[in-house]
Amino acid sequence: MSQGKSSLRRLPGFPEVMAAATISTVGDGIQLVTLPLLAASLTMSPQVISALAAAGMLPALIFALPAGALVDRIDRRRLLVVVDVLRAAILAGLVLLLLSGRLVLWELFVITFVLGICGVLFGTGSVAYLPSIVPKNKLAQANGYLSTVTELGNGIIGPALGGPIFAISKSLPFAIDALSFAGSAYFLARLARSSDLAPTQTRAAPPSGSFGRQVAEGLRWLFRRRSLRSLVFVVAGWNLFGWMPEATFILYAKQELQLGDVGYALLFASTSVGAVLGGLVSSRMINRWGMQPVLYCSVGLYALLMVPVAISDSVVVVGVAFFAQGIPLVAWTVVSATIRQALVPDELLGRVASVFRLVASGLSPIGMLAGGFLADWLGLRAVYLVSAAGILLIVMMNMRGLRILAEEAEAETRQVAETEASS
Repeated sequence: MSQGKSSLRRLPGFPEVMAAATISTVGDGIQLVTLPLLAASLTMSPQVISALAAAGMLPALIFALPAGALVDRIDRRRLLVVVDVLRAAILAGLVLLLLSGRLVLWELFVITFVLGICGVLFGTGSVAYLPSIVPKNKLAQANGYLSTVTELGNGIIGPALGGPIFAISKSLPFAIDALSFAGSAYFLARLARSSDLAPTQTRAAPPSGSFGRQVAEGLRWLFRRRSLRSLVFVVAGWNLFGWMPEATFILYAKQELQLGDVGYALLFASTSVGAVLGGLVSSRMINRWGMQPVLYCSVGLYALLMVPVAISDSVVVVGVAFFAQGIPLVAWTVVSATIRQALVPDELLGRVASVFRLVASGLSPIGMLAGGFLADWLGLRAVYLVSAAGILLIVMMNMRGLRILAEEAEAETRQVAETEASS
């Protein structure tokens, strides 16, 4: 049986990647909740706690492009293993500091910053590595599976476990997180040692020259492709406008919907629940309708679902809207990642992925800041309408580029499928 016709479960390496992602994303979700709780146990200063959150986001702005060059330069599998081992060691050190009672704020800032660097490296490396073990005509399905486990672990299971575990012991959630990264490293190391490599796992020769030259080469290649440039602009617009309501979401839940802490937490998690469903059905939608309709509809539906949030006083209606938003959100993530992986040459995957990460990381905090000012000026509900209008506008401005992009990616995956069918 050819590789193109086989199940993803039978692809050499993919079960290990899924196991690593499943374990580590639960740890990520625990960390997402417990790091702010730990900071709050050391200080009640809003400025310090917000600065700690910024310390975790800052590496994406500083190191995204160099990380992309590094990912294209060295063995991606070994990089992922090393990064996971490093994250496990850092968190083990944090556990020791907590058990000894010696943790101070500056140490927590350093730990958060270094974990942010590791996250940039791992995220860029994993996106670039996946096409080397999954054929192009199965990338949508593989991205859908990985998005599902990410949302389950990072958005639902991890956060649900983090708070109660932290209440038992401040050090326990970070010990579990360290073990999750060690487990992820174990599965990826098994993959790295495997000699049963699929034909898709061939790797182009690493680029030569300085990091700056490599970064510039990746930027030139990307922005010479009009269709991919359109995707960059849409990602930029979505992160700018889409993050506007996030900064004031807790105020919207408590003041506009009159929700308590439990209701706020459930409403917050509703999008992640929808995203799990989106991960399960996104590849089927792409296979049935094609990439172009999924590109357009995912962005449009996500934006339009903000309208009931802006105008309805019903908690049920708003909850359903947030739940439904998770489906197009993940569908967009899957189809856009699949398109990039199908069209970008292997030797440039890391650098191209780093540009998208930089755009998203750079504009999301600006969007949140702008959302806060808009809420103060126009009201909490108006932010959702501005967000929806902005996302729809940026998509309409780039529809031609997105259409060409989807056609190119579909042609590439169709060619791969035909080649596999004839082999």
